[in-house]
Amino acid sequence: MFVVIADFFSPAKTFPTFGDLVNVLTKNVFVLAGVLVFVFLIVAGLKYIMSAGAGDEKEISQSKTAMTAALIGFLLIFTAYWIIQIIEYITGIAIFKPGI
Repeated sequence: MFVVIADFFSPAKTFPTFGDLVNVLTKNVFVLAGVLVFVFLIVAGLKYIMSAGAGDEKEISQSKTAMTAALIGFLLIFTAYWIIQIIEYITGIAIFKPGI
């Protein structure tokens, strides 16, 4: 006996397979992560500029650490995206383009 989840959860009708759901989530997670990295870089940069003007070495160090962490996060996101692209190429499975 199977339970049809679309009968109880109407958004499930939009994603008939688990792969379709993962596809939508993956694309949106990459976009959200990119926006967050951008915001973190802007905030850390502004904090660095303000603390450099004040001459506060502790704040400057924290700002540099925050910028480094944001850049490492960007590198991880970028690498994950390209690993998925390589997997798509090798396997022929369209992860970001379902139905192709």
